[in-house]
Amino acid sequence: MEHGYQGIFLCEYYLLTGDKSVEHAINEITVTLAKGQSMYGTLGHGISDLTDQGKFHGSITAS
Repeated sequence: MEHGYQGIFLCEYYLLTGDKSVEHAINEITVTLAKGQSMYGTLGHGISDLTDQGKFHGSITAS
């Protein structure tokens, strides 16, 4: 999963250039990572599974 690196790159690019065209991508990446945290607040090599109730922040699967 490259979301973290993509987010850092886009944020650095935005800070250097002020290019507002990347704001939507930064937001999408950030929200995806936040929703993908496990029930313990950790991240693995991907986003967490959904809980048995279909909600965010389930367990991290072994990769």
